[in-house]
Amino acid sequence: SVHHRDFAVQKDGSVLILDEVLGPDEVAVMYRGREGEDVAADKGIVIALDTRITPELELQGKARDIIRFIQSLRKEQGLKLEDKIVLSVEGADDVLAGHKDTILSATQATLGKIDGDAHALDLEGQKVTVKFKKV
Repeated sequence: SVHHRDFAVQKDGSVLILDEVLGPDEVAVMYRGREGEDVAADKGIVIALDTRITPELELQGKARDIIRFIQSLRKEQGLKLEDKIVLSVEGADDVLAGHKDTILSATQATLGKIDGDAHALDLEGQKVTVKFKKV
């Protein structure tokens, strides 16, 4: 039988709660996740995942989107992996504040002012402009 603090589930499905026995048709034992959680159960192990996106996770996701965007632009321009670029990113100060180093190292870039083609990226409604040139 499965024991919890105040009740036990018997092999036949009946439940002993304190000193009361309830039949399997009188009670259902289930796990319910708190709001914002996905709950999965397997072989008696319950896993709850917090599915709320924190502001920090949202910024990490946006940083990854910017990196992917710059990498695809680099590819379009025929740049090699080792080619260094000077990069200007406008409209994503919130992302750069925490993830500038990650973005720069992933894209072989340094930040700088550039005249040249502006590439627009829509980051979940946030309008971002990327410019870059090979060093």
